Amino acid sequence: MTSKDETPRPRPPRSAPEIIPPGAPHGRDEERVMFVEMQAGRLPLFRPSLFTLLLIAGVIGLVLAVLLVVLLGAFLLSLPVVGLLFVALLVASVLRAQARTRR
Repeated sequence: MTSKDETPRPRPPRSAPEIIPPGAPHGRDEERVMFVEMQAGRLPLFRPSLFTLLLIAGVIGLVLAVLLVVLLGAFLLSLPVVGLLFVALLVASVLRAQARTRR
């Protein structure tokens, strides 16, 4: 059992960090790596390849196609409702005009 006054000992790192001096060649192309600073640390972002860009464009196209189908379906379903509403208003107008002429 530990008491509240004791602080846990820091663990040694699992692996030693690789320190690459500036200007030294290494495995990654320096132009292709970008780091985003966050509160939790650094997040490496890589320039997307042609395949990645095509995949992203395909997913966006698929989402837009599904959205278009849904909106077109909603429009086509609303046409009969609007038509029925128009016919109901037309019939009501004709019946009202007939009721006025009878008086």
